[in-house]
Amino acid sequence: MIGKRIKKYRIKKNVSLAELGEKTGVEESYLRSIENNIHQDHSTDFLYKVSSVLGTPIKFCLMNKEKQTLRNLKTNGSTWHSTL
Repeated sequence: MIGKRIKKYRIKKNVSLAELGEKTGVEESYLRSIENNIHQDHSTDFLYKVSSVLGTPIKFCLMNKEKQTLRNLKTNGSTWHSTL
């Protein structure tokens, strides 16, 4: 799950795996395995490095889609129950 979010933000920011690896000091092959959910044993330090390079708060890498959607609705001044 975290790998998919990292990939999403990396693509959104137009950052290649090679560039992310260079800026974080993490091997490109390891980043690829994280994005493909092969490795799921990432440290907080790893997430901090990645989120810093991508300019994304670390909490967005950890959030699940439902929580993020709910937060976005609240930020926009809507309430989640108004869409039901």
